[in-house]
Amino acid sequence: MALRAAPDGLDTDTLAGELRLHPNTVRWHLDALTASGRVTSEPSRSGTRGRPPLVHRLTRDGSEGPDDYRVLAGLLAAAVEDAPTGLDRAYDAGSSFGRRLRRAAPSLPPAELLTRQGFAARRRGRSIEMRRCPFLELAERSPRTVCTLHRGMIDGALAEAGSEERVGTLEILVEPGLCRAVLDGTE
Repeated sequence: MALRAAPDGLDTDTLAGELRLHPNTVRWHLDALTASGRVTSEPSRSGTRGRPPLVHRLTRDGSEGPDDYRVLAGLLAAAVEDAPTGLDRAYDAGSSFGRRLRRAAPSLPPAELLTRQGFAARRRGRSIEMRRCPFLELAERSPRTVCTLHRGMIDGALAEAGSEERVGTLEILVEPGLCRAVLDGTE
């Protein structure tokens, strides 16, 4: 965020001060961001004696943050929800993704597949409880679309595993931070 707000870049000490971190900690993170192509570093042209400090700037990849994707996701979710067969297509897309997840990790139970996707899921009897939604902000604005995708993911992963279980009911935010997929069928 600090580098996003500084188009001319920041040197390590200034960045460390803004973040309230030790400069060595900031250097370590900057090295990782540089290796991933999100940050560039070059000597400043300060005109002072000695070794010039490095100035760090976000690259195009680094400056495109999650907000860009949130806007796009919101637009797509609205388009899907408004389309006559949009929710069916959302379910099918989720199911296809769930099948791919299962094929990539055939030995993992569906709850673990969901956890790897950021859901903090746990199987409890005939239910899969999800304590975290990686798309919560979008789900709050477009719950029918997003939750239909998630239902499809679970059903797709179960089907690919050869289970006859499917989501009978998806209980959305039954308590703060908890959604529950109640399963029908036999294991």
